[in-house]
Amino acid sequence: SGALNLAIRNQPVEGGHQLSGSLDAAQFVATSHGQDLRWEQPIRIDFETMLAGHQFRIDRLECKADFCQITARGDMQDLRAEAQFDLSRLAGQLGQFIDLGAWQPAGTGTAQLVWQKTADGKFAADSSFHLDRFALQSGGTTVWEEPQLQITTTVQGVLEQTGRLLRLDAGELQLRAGDDALDATLQGEIDFEKESPLWSLAVGARGHIGRWLARAHPVVNTTAWQVEGELDLNTEFRLAAEQLDVSSCKLIVTDLHGQGAGWKIDEPHVELTGDFR
Repeated sequence: SGALNLAIRNQPVEGGHQLSGSLDAAQFVATSHGQDLRWEQPIRIDFETMLAGHQFRIDRLECKADFCQITARGDMQDLRAEAQFDLSRLAGQLGQFIDLGAWQPAGTGTAQLVWQKTADGKFAADSSFHLDRFALQSGGTTVWEEPQLQITTTVQGVLEQTGRLLRLDAGELQLRAGDDALDATLQGEIDFEKESPLWSLAVGARGHIGRWLARAHPVVNTTAWQVEGELDLNTEFRLAAEQLDVSSCKLIVTDLHGQGAGWKIDEPHVELTGDFR
């Protein structure tokens, strides 16, 4: 049960049709496998679009809910979108429909996307993602915290007319979290028409080892390790279906102190270099 209001207006205009309207939904209650599902807070979507031949354009799209606000405008040649969100409220709603397990995220953030594509299929996409007071809990224990987290990406490549990705020409990812940083840069084009596309990347990371280990906790349980120190890592690697080559790898750790089950280390300076295949 619930309330759903949909209003649509189709108006012929010069060169095509303008479609505008709104959607309001609230107080949805349902039952699935004996469990009550509730989406009580209102969601409103307002839109204005234009259809001219085979060209579709969003003149205005706004979505408002208690866990997010989203705006978008543009078409497949030039699209821009922005979002504001609350992870705790979003997880509370999605957790009724998707099994999040013991993971409980929290924090507020913003996201932006700029997409541009030319007639010959070349595209460029820039995105940014910013989180404030991010926290991830598992079983009531906080396993990852970030006062501020910033992620930006830039990608350039080529699409065929159907939208299939043919090639990546350039790409870069930057992560900033306080004094910690991670950078990954594409070193050469990736041809997806080949049977086994080759990824060539340069990766650099710096910051406090303990904080990086905490970020790895959702994948690797690091709670038994107590490690302090500052790291500076730079490496390049090539990755394909059955190939992994790591070259020019250099890791420097200063003021290293750590201990775990059956081991302990105290070193003022550690430096490792090498290639791996």
